[in-house]
Amino acid sequence: MSSSKIEIKVNQQQGIPSNSLNILPCRVHHTGTVSEVSRHFTPELYKTYRAREVDQQFIKLSEAEQKTTSQEGTEEQADQTKVVHFRGRKLKGIDVDIGNDFVGCVIQEGSTRIVTDAAASADDDDEGTEDNTVSIKSWHAVSTFDKVTLWEHEAVPAADNVFTTGLTDFVKLSNLIHDDF
Repeated sequence: MSSSKIEIKVNQQQGIPSNSLNILPCRVHHTGTVSEVSRHFTPELYKTYRAREVDQQFIKLSEAEQKTTSQEGTEEQADQTKVVHFRGRKLKGIDVDIGNDFVGCVIQEGSTRIVTDAAASADDDDEGTEDNTVSIKSWHAVSTFDKVTLWEHEAVPAADNVFTTGLTDFVKLSNLIHDDF
């Protein structure tokens, strides 16, 4: 009987680069590399001031304010919104932290190798000849991230967005599985 396994390699000694991860509300039909992302996609950080319950005013933060706020990590960060224009459409985004106990990895498909499963072949010797091979597909990390920027058209992403709740639920479930009782 043949089976399949997936192997993910994350080698911390290789110095995997840390990048930003963006979830866009559109589909981009391109799977290759892009030479100058910063030329086409440069989010600006705005601070949200609520004048009324319905209206919101966005005031662009200076570079000094952006650096100070990101270094301090204050509660004001929750009121910060990123704004960018992508292919003529205005997108508003927020950062969703994946937590201090986790590291996100962007992985790339590697090679596939086939090995013989010795334990399975020893058990099946008396039952006849069967295919006891295991197909192992390798993946390797190409970059890491510690937060995800979630984007929506013309509006700040809602707190009950499927990506936000999915990420939050994953962190809660992982903590439940790995916590000592």
